[in-house]
Amino acid sequence: MDKSYFDGESFESHGVVVERIHDDLPAMREEMEPRPGRHGSKVNSLTLDAREITLECRFLGDRWSDFESMKEDLAAWLVTDSDRPLRLRNHPDQHYMAHYSSFTEGDRLGSTGIGGFELAFTASDPIRYGEYRGYVLTGSDWKTIEIGGTERADMIITINNARRSSGGNAVEISLLDAWLTVPIEDGGSHTVRIDCRDRTVTVDNRLTGVTLGSVWPTFEPGKVKVRMSQGTGTATLSWIQRYR
Repeated sequence: MDKSYFDGESFESHGVVVERIHDDLPAMREEMEPRPGRHGSKVNSLTLDAREITLECRFLGDRWSDFESMKEDLAAWLVTDSDRPLRLRNHPDQHYMAHYSSFTEGDRLGSTGIGGFELAFTASDPIRYGEYRGYVLTGSDWKTIEIGGTERADMIITINNARRSSGGNAVEISLLDAWLTVPIEDGGSHTVRIDCRDRTVTVDNRLTGVTLGSVWPTFEPGKVKVRMSQGTGTATLSWIQRYR
């Protein structure tokens, strides 16, 4: 693919040629605290800051005559109320979740021509998103799934026909070093949705909590063993491969 896309539409379809892409490394955010009685500070955590992406552009030749109208068309397309997929031609199988942030007009050539312009985007999450993946988990045996990419997967676990386990009152998802138990109030069949990124759980679309002692699982790249150790039903694990 030799085109770039925003929110599912190519720049070329809006009369824009992307000539150069500036996708610099994001800055590192440091959270530090003083070390009493010692020189320097202690680093508590290091996280990537938002990524700034700039596209050097020009309009297609047959659309230069009405520059103001072109800007209005761009505004109708690019100005959104939330992050949208930004897919750049240098990473055709991956995308950022980003929003348009600014337009910079270049030098004018003659009385009517425009020499070019820049479009700037901000990716609040500096990590690129790749392929969708899914795995259906049944039974109570340990199963091995493969997490690709280079970053932790933000897993969504949906359990259909969830029922209490025999003699219990909950449904439980387990990893080798973590377990998450969701209380089930009655003996009927329910739909449980577990969002491991936002750490939220719903039962039949109603927000609920987890039992005391539950440990939220993380899904790092590589092989991960997982099972549904309590309760009946079928669990669907879904995630997107993520890349730095």
